Amino acid sequence: MTEKDEWERLNKKYDKGGKKSKTKWIILLTVLLVILAGSAYAYLYFNSNLFCSIDIPFEIYTKDVSVCNKICDDKYRDSCYSSIAERKLDPNICDMISEQESKITCYSVIATMKEDSTICNKIEYEKIKRDFCYGVVNLNSSICKKIYQSNNTYERTVCYLTLAVLKRDLNTCNMISNRSNRDDCYISIISITEREKLNSTVCKNILSNITKSLCYALTTQNPNICTKMVNQVDKDDCLMNLALITKDPHMCYNISKYYLSSCYSNVASVSNDTKICDKYISTQSGRDYCYENVAISSDNANLCGKIVTSSIKDECYQNLASSRANPDLCDKITDQATRYLCHMVVK
Repeated sequence: MTEKDEWERLNKKYDKGGKKSKTKWIILLTVLLVILAGSAYAYLYFNSNLFCSIDIPFEIYTKDVSVCNKICDDKYRDSCYSSIAERKLDPNICDMISEQESKITCYSVIATMKEDSTICNKIEYEKIKRDFCYGVVNLNSSICKKIYQSNNTYERTVCYLTLAVLKRDLNTCNMISNRSNRDDCYISIISITEREKLNSTVCKNILSNITKSLCYALTTQNPNICTKMVNQVDKDDCLMNLALITKDPHMCYNISKYYLSSCYSNVASVSNDTKICDKYISTQSGRDYCYENVAISSDNANLCGKIVTSSIKDECYQNLASSRANPDLCDKITDQATRYLCHMVVK
C-alpha cells in the first residue's frame, strides 16, 4: 500500500466516525427540544394566561368567568362575559366586556331582569342609552320621547318596541313612526298574548298584507289563512306561530316537511308534553331532540333518560346541569370528554 492509499483510508475512517458522532448529537438535541417544548406548553396551558383558545367551550352554559378569559377573540370573549353576566345577574361581570355597545346592552338587560334602575348608572358616557335603560326598567314610555335626535331614530324605535313587548301594550306600538317596525311590534305582542285576550281589530292597522294576514290568522286562530299564503316561507312561519299560540300539533300538518319535526317539538316544549313527541315525530333523532326540548322547558332531568341517541342524551344532561348549577348531572354523561368539560364549567 502506498503512502497515498494509507492517507485516503484514514480520512474515510475518521469521516465515518465523525458522521456517526454528529448524528448522535442531532438526535439527542432533538429529543431535548421536544421535551422542553412539551414542558413549556404544559406550563403555559395549566399555569399561564398566555394560553388562550379560539374555541368557546360551553360559553353559553358556564357560570365560570375563567372560561371566558381563555378566549382569544375579543368578540367571542365579550359574548362569553355577557352570557355569564346575564345567567348570574351580575352587572360587575359586564365591566369585563371590552366593546362599549355590548357592555351597555349587558347593563341594560340585567337592570331590566332585576328591575333595578340603579344598575343603569353604570352607563356613564351615553346619556341617551342610560335614559333608555331607566325607561325600560320603570316601564316608562315617556323616556322614549326624549330620544328625538334624527340620528337616534333606531334607538327611539327600539325603546318603544321593547316597552310595548314588556308591557304587552299595543298602544305603545302606535308611537313607532316607521310602519314596518310598527307592524313588527303588533305581531310581537300578539305572539305572546294569551289566547282569550286576542283581538283581531288591531290587524286593520297593519300595512303589510303578509303581516296583516299573519295577524288575522293568529288572532282568529284560523290555519286556513296561513295555507292560502302564496310564499311557502310565509306559510310555514304563520303555521309555526299559530301552533305555538294554540299549543295544537294539528296546526303543524300543512307545514313544510323540513320544519315539520321542529314544529311538533316546539309545541311539545310549550305544552311540556312528551306524548306529542311519541305520536307525531317518526325519526328517532327527531323524537330525541323533542324529549330534550321538553326536558329543558319543564326542568325535568328524568326526561333525558328517554333519549336513545347518546350524544343528544349527553347534551340534555349538560344543559340541565348548567341551568341548575348541579354537577351531579354531569356524572350521567357517557362521553368522557363531554363529562369532563361539564364538570369544568358547572361549579
